[in-house]
Amino acid sequence: MHLLVTPMRSRGIALDANARRGYPAIKGNVMVNSAVSTELGRATNVARVDVGMPLDPDPLPPLLDATLAGWR
Repeated sequence: MHLLVTPMRSRGIALDANARRGYPAIKGNVMVNSAVSTELGRATNVARVDVGMPLDPDPLPPLLDATLAGWR
């Protein structure tokens, strides 16, 4: 699903509205997959943004325990 993604948190801390405006929106394909997380030591839903070629680095770190509640 292609979306514009804007970071809402940095290192687990919520960003205020002014800080969020400082980040450019990232356009990419949002993918959510089940995987075993070494950080959590269990299975989890992992969301990541894919922006282009397979060897390009991800623009955002993966989001663990992701749940899709809705979009607009």
